[in-house]
Amino acid sequence: MRGMMREKMMLIDTSICMACRGCQVACKDWHQLPAEDTEFEGTYQNPPDMSDKTLTVVKFTEAEGSRPFKYMEWLFFKDQCRHCKGMHGAPCQKACPVRGAIVAEAGGAIVITDACDSTKCNIDCVDACPYNIPKINGGKAKKCDFCFDRIEGSKSPICAKTCPPGAITFGNAGSVQAAANDRLAKVRAEYPNANIYPNGHGHGGCGGETRVIWLLIDDSSAYGIPSGEHGGMGH
Repeated sequence: MRGMMREKMMLIDTSICMACRGCQVACKDWHQLPAEDTEFEGTYQNPPDMSDKTLTVVKFTEAEGSRPFKYMEWLFFKDQCRHCKGMHGAPCQKACPVRGAIVAEAGGAIVITDACDSTKCNIDCVDACPYNIPKINGGKAKKCDFCFDRIEGSKSPICAKTCPPGAITFGNAGSVQAAANDRLAKVRAEYPNANIYPNGHGHGGCGGETRVIWLLIDDSSAYGIPSGEHGGMGH
């Protein structure tokens, strides 16, 4: 990792997110990514998933709410790389056989570099990721880079800078973890199933296994997102 910068963390609060998708647009602009041709599939979610051209996407799920009257809830989830931690690196980093293809950068960002060449491997990073994040196109794997170039300049990732309702908090890991647990205690008064994902392990606090965490208003299974446990879905 470059320099001695303190480890950073991001909290995405789904109880505040209004699915404006400003984060998607800002990400494309900052990374100079092209638009995608898509077709209407009966959902407001667009595009349908992340790709080499879309590094973050807001996912829309309609589910029965956890509040007393059990009416339907819109569940919004800004999907992106979790920037996993680990004794010897993130799962994708440990699995990659190409030297220097996946590295740790400023703030702990896990970054796929230009050294990536999927012709030299069996797309090991894709198989190793418990969250189905890296996407392959043109021989290269692509994913969110945590805007490490902005972090190096003491700035927040562009999605956090842009978010209109302030649903994205970014800063030093300890402060963000504390803010997540404080916010969770408040949100549970209205949403009893609220939890911290993916580090909450049920309804607990932050476990510190990823640098990007979410406050969900229901279990991860309601959002249809991987739990991160051996690549399985939430339960």
